[in-house]
Amino acid sequence: MNYSDFDKSDIRVEATLDLEKTLDAMNQYSLIKLDIRSHTDSRGTAKYNEALSNRRAKSTINWLIKNGVKVNRLIGKGMVKPCL
Repeated sequence: MNYSDFDKSDIRVEATLDLEKTLDAMNQYSLIKLDIRSHTDSRGTAKYNEALSNRRAKSTINWLIKNGVKVNRLIGKGMVKPCL
């Protein structure tokens, strides 16, 4: 699912439905840890896309932390190449 609008890293309101499902699972299973990966399209430079994808991963992590997930259960990274 695309959680952010083009050229943005903030999480869209409609994307929170999927994140709430993830949050529910994490609350139910306290040993789950997430490795969050974020991607961009290929319209920007590699350097710009890497920074944007890192901001998107961080936004997802911050959303989960804000909603009660402990930081030690989350890691994340932006990816330079888009998913195909």
